[in-house]
Amino acid sequence: MEETVPLNIRDLPEQLTKEVNAHIRLFAVTLLISDSPDSDPIPCSGTLINIKGQKGILTARHVCEEIFKHKVLLIMIGKVPHVVEVDNLRCINSKIQTKCDKISSDIPDLAFVVLPDSSINHLEATSKAFFSIDKRLDKESMEFATNKVGYFVLFGAPDKLVNYKEQTIISFCYSTYISDYFEHDGWDYQIMGLDLDSNPEIPDNFVGMSGGGIWKIKFLVSEDKTKFAVENPNRDVAIVGVNFNQTDLPGRQIIGHGPKSIYQAFFNLI
Repeated sequence: MEETVPLNIRDLPEQLTKEVNAHIRLFAVTLLISDSPDSDPIPCSGTLINIKGQKGILTARHVCEEIFKHKVLLIMIGKVPHVVEVDNLRCINSKIQTKCDKISSDIPDLAFVVLPDSSINHLEATSKAFFSIDKRLDKESMEFATNKVGYFVLFGAPDKLVNYKEQTIISFCYSTYISDYFEHDGWDYQIMGLDLDSNPEIPDNFVGMSGGGIWKIKFLVSEDKTKFAVENPNRDVAIVGVNFNQTDLPGRQIIGHGPKSIYQAFFNLI
């Protein structure tokens, strides 16, 4: 029987975090919303997923609404963006139900942007992949996804890391933990810790992180704690949430949906 070993995130070796980030970046995408490839863009994020036979981008509802106010969506792949005309996109949104005392924005806040075949073919040809939601619905996968103890990573593209003059954008993977969890009207929510005081090198404003994934990773540790490895990425790296808001300073944290929202509530809308 496997044992859970308590470890501080700061003690994880760089080799492991690089390996984990590489797995996540197969599916994670930085997005820019614009009216033309040359106009000032709005940064946001998403995850390439395959759900019920449809391929597209899992993101936040308010990100999707912003996309459809503009003309083009740029999916950043290396230094060359893949440009998609918004007229060629289709969106499945979660309907706004209510507000919650713990969250200032309208909820739920999830959406799925269905991509055209030409974009799917292009992304797969550039070594991107679509994370299968359908293959994660079994009991073992759901127990892993819903267990609040573990190693979590946030992905996104904070506006503070965008260099508009040089037209470059740096995506952001941040190892973290769940500081609070709750359910509201059939959807679940996770408050993700940032510990800004202990990490002055990271941005203090996370505008642009919206739509990015919250990932959970299982890894093996040798008895002497000198070797760390993800044994089976197809099983041990999973999307378990989507960022959509942030709390106020001081003590800023990221607010996101949780696994039940993705694999149950939203899955049933597709």
